[in-house]
Amino acid sequence: SWVMWDLAPIAWLIDPTWVTTFETGGAQLTTAHRWRSGAGRITEAYRVDKRAVYIDLFERLASAP
Repeated sequence: SWVMWDLAPIAWLIDPTWVTTFETGGAQLTTAHRWRSGAGRITEAYRVDKRAVYIDLFERLASAP
């Protein structure tokens, strides 16, 4: 199945339980074009409850003026 990953950040803001995430170390691209770890923390999504996201999306579209 296919998940619209571009909807994941908005879905996470609407209901964080729809998006399973974990915190990991960030990376930074150096001037030598190499990745350096230890550049802060990021939250990474690895699963999206697409059913919940689609239900919400289509309910919002149906109720739009």
